[in-house]
Amino acid sequence: MATISRLVSVAEANEKHHPSAGLSVSVSLFAELDDGRSVLVLDDRGWSSSQPWADATSAEMQQTARDVVGPDEPYGDGTMEEAIAAYWEYLRKILAAQGVETNAGVLRSAPHDVVLSESVLTRLRLD
Repeated sequence: MATISRLVSVAEANEKHHPSAGLSVSVSLFAELDDGRSVLVLDDRGWSSSQPWADATSAEMQQTARDVVGPDEPYGDGTMEEAIAAYWEYLRKILAAQGVETNAGVLRSAPHDVVLSESVLTRLRLD
């Protein structure tokens, strides 16, 4: 049985977003398995900002990509600890539905890398 070796967030520039309106980035989260497979976990994350691409740095892009994939802030009367636990359980269930058995503790402790796509890197260099 394959195990999780790391989580990888891939940040892509939203090409449909007009560059003069600021930056817009989509982020997908993948679980990389020790057998070489990569399994999509989240593909509904990202951010937009009025900040010009010219003012953005790769370090802040990487940090923001990590932030937007979660864990999310608590809502209602929930605590941060509850929100974090719920987030990792949510990811575990997504993976289980795709045949990848793991537990929340493994996911939480897995390294999390960010890959800036060529579309992001090009905008950071050109703008």
